[in-house]
Amino acid sequence: MSRLGNLSPTSSEDNRSVLQGRSSLLNTLVSEDSSTNDDTLSGRNQKQEKTQHNLKVKVKSQKSRVSAADVVAAKNKNRKSSITTTSDTNEMSERQPHTYPVDHEEPWTDVDKTDAMPTPGMYVTRVPDSQLLQKMANRERAVHSEFSSTEEWLDSHGIENLRLSFKDLMDHGHVSADVDPGKPAHFIKFEAGLVNEFEARLNESISEYHQRIKWLLQGSRRRFGVVKHSRVAVLIDCSNTALNYGRLAPLQRDLEHLFEQQLSSKETVFLMTVGSDVDVLFDEPMVMSYRVLCECNEFIGNITPAGGCNLIKAFDRVLPMDIDTILLIMGSSADQKTEVVCSFIEQKLLGRQLPLQVVSYNCTSPLAVSAMHQYCEISNGRFHCYNSEDMKQAYAGTDLKRLLEEIASAREILEKIKEMRQGMIGEALISVVSEINSEIKKLPATRFLPRPPNHTAALEIQQVKFSPKTSADWLSKNGLKAKKLNLYQVLAPNAFDFVEDYVPVLNKRVRSTNYHKHMVQFEWHDKTVKNIHVDPALLYDYQKRLAGTVDLFEKRIDWLSSASRQMFGTVVENRVIFLIDASEMNGNYIIHVQHSFRQMLQEQMSNKLAFNIIRYGSIVECWKPKMVPPTEKNLQSAWRWILGLDTYGSRNVLSALRTAVENQMDDDGGQSVEGIYIFTSGVPDQFKDVACEYVTEISQSRSLNVHCILYNVDDDRSDGFPGRYANIKDTADYLRDLSHASGGRFHWFRETGIIESDDVKLVMHEMDKTVKFSQKCNMLVEALKKKYPHEEEVNEICTDVKALPAKEPKPIQRAITPKETKSSIARRLASTEKPPISGKGPWKPASNVNGQQKNIIPRLSSDCSLTEGKKSLRATQESFLLENGKKIGQVYKSYESILDKKPKIRKQIKKVIIPDIEELLTTKDWMKKYGLAKLKLDLYSLVNGPDCKHDKQRVSTLTQPVEAVYCKIFPSIEMGGTVRHLQLTLNELWEYRAELERALKRYIKRLTWLLNGSHLVFGTVIEKRVVFLLDISGSMEAHMADLKRHLIRLIWDQLQRNSVRFNLIAYSNGLNAFSQSPGLVEPSDECCHAAVHWLSRLQAGGSTCTLDALLFALNNHTDADAVYLVTDGKPDTSCSLVLREIARVASERANEGGKKFRVHTISFNCEDSVANTFLRQLAAETRGRFHTFQESDDSIRHLVDVLQQPDVNYTNVSLPEFHSDDIHRLGAEISLCVQYLIQSQAFCEMYSQTAKPHENLTRSRSGNLAS
Repeated sequence: MSRLGNLSPTSSEDNRSVLQGRSSLLNTLVSEDSSTNDDTLSGRNQKQEKTQHNLKVKVKSQKSRVSAADVVAAKNKNRKSSITTTSDTNEMSERQPHTYPVDHEEPWTDVDKTDAMPTPGMYVTRVPDSQLLQKMANRERAVHSEFSSTEEWLDSHGIENLRLSFKDLMDHGHVSADVDPGKPAHFIKFEAGLVNEFEARLNESISEYHQRIKWLLQGSRRRFGVVKHSRVAVLIDCSNTALNYGRLAPLQRDLEHLFEQQLSSKETVFLMTVGSDVDVLFDEPMVMSYRVLCECNEFIGNITPAGGCNLIKAFDRVLPMDIDTILLIMGSSADQKTEVVCSFIEQKLLGRQLPLQVVSYNCTSPLAVSAMHQYCEISNGRFHCYNSEDMKQAYAGTDLKRLLEEIASAREILEKIKEMRQGMIGEALISVVSEINSEIKKLPATRFLPRPPNHTAALEIQQVKFSPKTSADWLSKNGLKAKKLNLYQVLAPNAFDFVEDYVPVLNKRVRSTNYHKHMVQFEWHDKTVKNIHVDPALLYDYQKRLAGTVDLFEKRIDWLSSASRQMFGTVVENRVIFLIDASEMNGNYIIHVQHSFRQMLQEQMSNKLAFNIIRYGSIVECWKPKMVPPTEKNLQSAWRWILGLDTYGSRNVLSALRTAVENQMDDDGGQSVEGIYIFTSGVPDQFKDVACEYVTEISQSRSLNVHCILYNVDDDRSDGFPGRYANIKDTADYLRDLSHASGGRFHWFRETGIIESDDVKLVMHEMDKTVKFSQKCNMLVEALKKKYPHEEEVNEICTDVKALPAKEPKPIQRAITPKETKSSIARRLASTEKPPISGKGPWKPASNVNGQQKNIIPRLSSDCSLTEGKKSLRATQESFLLENGKKIGQVYKSYESILDKKPKIRKQIKKVIIPDIEELLTTKDWMKKYGLAKLKLDLYSLVNGPDCKHDKQRVSTLTQPVEAVYCKIFPSIEMGGTVRHLQLTLNELWEYRAELERALKRYIKRLTWLLNGSHLVFGTVIEKRVVFLLDISGSMEAHMADLKRHLIRLIWDQLQRNSVRFNLIAYSNGLNAFSQSPGLVEPSDECCHAAVHWLSRLQAGGSTCTLDALLFALNNHTDADAVYLVTDGKPDTSCSLVLREIARVASERANEGGKKFRVHTISFNCEDSVANTFLRQLAAETRGRFHTFQESDDSIRHLVDVLQQPDVNYTNVSLPEFHSDDIHRLGAEISLCVQYLIQSQAFCEMYSQTAKPHENLTRSRSGNLAS
C-alpha cells in the first residue's frame, strides 16, 4: 500500500529501457526454448506445453526482480503514448506479462446434456487439477512435519514462497492511464476470478498456520517445542531454584513424555543434569534403543535438586561431542554471568554450526528468560517458553512467534484486498472485473449455489431400529395421565367435598366448618373447591416423579430437534408420498431442499413399506409411476433424481395431491397411500378453502394424513415468475389449516432451527402442565405451613390429620382432668390381657352399669398386694380429680412382673415355598428371599433360644452345684462353647430335615442353572439396558473362537429372550461399536442376527485400552443400567488409574443426580491373580459382580453331570471352590445346608441315647425291687 501511495510519473527513457530489457529477455527465452523443440517431431505438442510452462515460470521470476512502482509507471507511460491507435493498443497488450502464446483450439461443439449429472467437487477432469489436488494433499501432510522448525516449514509454506504477497497480487493487474485530468492518474483492472482465487489461497494459508500452531501446542511439543536433528544432547537444569515448590514431579513426567514422543526416534542421545556439578547417564552419546530409553527414564526418575546451575561446566563437557543440536531445559539463571556464558559459547562454536534449543520451563525470572534469548541468538538456535500457570507465554517462543507474524502479514494483505474491492488504494483506482464465459451463462443459476460437503455423494443409509411415533401416540404411553401423575389423580383419595345439609332448627342449609379448619382448600379441575388432606411425604415423592418426567420430555424434544427430524419431523406412516416444491420461487433454495431430503432418506426410510416422490411447479412430475419399496437401490435412485431437479413455474399443490391420491396403479397393487408430506416454502396457487375441502374429502374416504412442512425463506417476491404471494404468517396459517383438515401435522422450520411443530408443541404443553402441577404442590405445602406455623404441629398433622394444635391453658382456670366412669375403667382393665386375680376370672362390667349394683369394681386398698406363690407384687396407682379439683380416689393400673409378662411362643418349622421358575436376580437378592435365614431353617437359631440354656446352680445346703430337673429329660448339646438343651422333639427334627432337604434340592437346581449356558461364562444379566465391552487385544487371539461362541449363546439365551436392550463394543488399540448411535438397540431378531454377524468379523490384535472403553461406554450410554467388561488381563494403563477414574465418574453422576451404573467384570481365561484382584475391585467399586471363567477347567462340567443324576446323595457331593460372586454365595448356602442336615441327623441320634422320664422311673423301681 505504501508503494502505490507514492506512485508518480517517471521519465519515458527509464520506462522505455525497462520495457526494452523485458522484451529482449522474452525474445531470448522464446528463442532458447524454441531451439530445443527442433530435436524431435513426434513429441512436439508435449515439448511446446513444457516450453510454455517454463516460459511462465521464468517471466514470473523476472517480474519479481522489477519493483511494482517501476512496472506500473512503465505500463502507465506506454499506455498514455499509444491510447489513440488500435495498433498501439494491440502492441501494448502483447507486451503485458500476463498474456502468453496458446495452442490453436478447435471450434466449440455443443454437447448433449439431457441426462448429465453434476460431477462431485473432487472429480479430476484435467492433469493440472490432479496436480493441484496432489499439491493440496502434500500441504496437509506438511502441516505436521515432525522434525522441522517453523522457519524451515515456512520456507515452503510462507506467503513469499507461495507467491501470495501483495506485490504478487499487483503483478496480475492491468494498468491504464486516464486522459481526464480530473480523475486519478492510475487505473488498475483485476479479474474477479483471479482476486477470489488469491484471497482463497490466503485464507487457506492462514488455516494451515492455525493448524500448525494447534499441532505445536500438543503433547511434548507444548512443553519443549519441536526437537530438530538426529543427534541430540539434553541438558536439564537441576538447581534448587528450578526444582523447588513441587516442580520436580511435573518435570519428570514431562521429560518421560519427551523421550517417548520425540527423542525415541533420534539416532543418538546424550543426557546430562546440570547442578553445582554435572551428572551424566553415559560418557558418550548412545545409539537410541529400547534399553537406552528405559535407562533414560530411570535416570530421569532419580533426578534430585543439586544446588546451583554450573552452565559453563556443562557446555565444556558437551560441546566437543559429535552432536548436531543441544536441548537446554532451564528453570533458573546460570551461576555465571550472562556475558561470560555467551562469550564462552561463542568461542566454542567458532567455525561450527551447533544450534541451541533453549526451553524456559516454569521459569519466573525475567532476567533468566532474557539470558536464554541471548544464548539462542549467539548459536542461531530457537527459544521455547512453557509456564503451567500462564499459557500465553508460549507464544513468546521462536516457532509460535514466527507463525503469528506470518498470520498477521496474511491478514494485512486480506485487508488490502477489501480496500481494492471498494475501488481505491492510495491514488490508484481499482476495478475488479468479473468475466463470465458464454457457456457458463447458459447453465442454471442453481449450479453456482454453495453446497454442503459430499452433497452429491451416494446416500449413507441408516437402519431404523424402532418405529417412530407421533407425539400424541407417544404421550398416550408416557404422558402424565398414562403414568398416573395427574395432580388430581394423586390428590383424589385425600380430597373431600364440603358437607352441606338442611337443619330444621335453623330453618336453613348449613355447611360443615370442621374440614375447613383442619384441611387446605384447593380448587379442583371442575372449578369446585375441595378440602385436601396434605401429606408432605406424598407430595415430595410426587415432585420427584414429576422431575423425572420433565427430563423424559426434554429428551423427547431434543430427539425431535435433531438430525432429519428438525426438517421433516417424524415420518410415521409405512406408505408415504413426498411432494417437493420445485417452483421458480425456490430457485435459490433448491440446495437446502435437496439436503433436507438427503438426510430424511438416509435416516427415516429404511423401515418403510413403500414410498414415492412427486415434484410440482406449474406441472407435476413423478419419480416412479407407483410406490416402490425403500430398498437401497431405490433410495439411491430417488436421491439421484432429486439432485437433478430444476425449478420453474408456480405452486400447483392441488394437482400434486390429486396425482398422489388418484393413482390407479397404487390402488391396483393394494397399497394405498397412508401419509402425504408436502415440503414447500410458500403459499400454494389454489385458495385455502378449495384445498382444505379437497383434503378433508380424501381423508374421510380413506385413512390418510396430509402433513405440511414449511421451509422459512426470505419474505420477498420473486422477480422472475408472478406467483401468488403471501407473507410468511399467512403462508403458515394456510398450511397449518391444510394439515389439520386431515388430522395431519404442521412443521415449520428454518436454517437456525424449528419455529413451530405440532409434535414439539404437544410435548411442551405436557411440560407446562407438569410445571403447573408442581407449582400447585408448592402452594398446598405453603398453605399447610401457614395453617400450622410450628414445625411440631406440622409433623403432628402429617401423622394424624384430625389432631388439633394444643391450646395454652387459661391463666384463671386450671386444667381439669376428665373423670373416668366405671364402665370406662372396666373396659380399660379388661383390655389388658392379664391373668385372673386370686383364682377368679377377669372381671367384666354388668349389663346394667347405671343400676344400683354394688361393688361393680373390686375394691383394693392403697397398700394392697397380689400374691402368687411366695412373691409379693405392688400395684401402680393413678389419682383422678373431680371438677372442683379435690382428690377423691385412686385407680390401680398395672402389675409389671406378672400381668405384663408376655406368653411364650414356641418356634415352628415353616414350610419351604420356593417357585420352580428361575427369577432374574443376583444370588445376593435371591438369598434374601429364599435363604435359610429367610425360610426360618437356621438350625442354630432354632436351638439357641434363652430357654434352652443348661441351668446349673450351687445349692448352699448341699455345698455342690446341682443341675435342673429338665437336664435329665432333654438331650444336651454344645453350641458356641455353651451347653444347651435340645427342646425340639424328634418329630419336629424329622420335619425340619424334610423341609431342609426340599430347600437343598431347590438350591442345587439353581446352581445347575447358573453352571449351564451363558450363565456359566457371563453370569445372569439382570438389567434391562446393558453394554458389553469385549477385549480383543492380542492376548485374546487364542480364545477368540470360544469368546464368539459364548457371546452368540448370550445374545439368544439372555438378551433376546429377556428383552434386554444392548450394545457391543470391542476394544484394543481403538474402539469398535456394534451400534454407532448413542442409544441401545432393541433385541429383535434382525438386530440379534446383525450382532452375530458383527461378532464373526472381529479379529484380535493390539493393546488393551480398558479405561478408554469404560469411559466411552459410560459417557455415550448414560441410559445404560450396567456395563459388562469381558477381558483376560490387566489394562495397559495403571489399575489404580482406572479405579480412580471410574470412582470419579460415579461421584460426578451422583452429584449431578444422574443415573447410577454398575460395572460387572468377567475374567475370561485369566490366570493372573493380580488382574483378577483388579477386576474384583473394579466390580466392588460400583457395587457390581465379579465373574470368572476358565475354558480348560473340567471340574465344573463334572459337577454338573453329578448333580443332574437322579439318585445323587447331595451330602456326599463336594463342591469345588467358586470364585464368581453369584456362584460363590449359592455354594456357601448349599454347604451350610448340608452342614445343617448332618447336624440334625446327629440330634436325631441323640434322642435314642437319652433316657425318657418314664424309663428313669421304671429303672428306679426295678432297682428297689432288686434290693
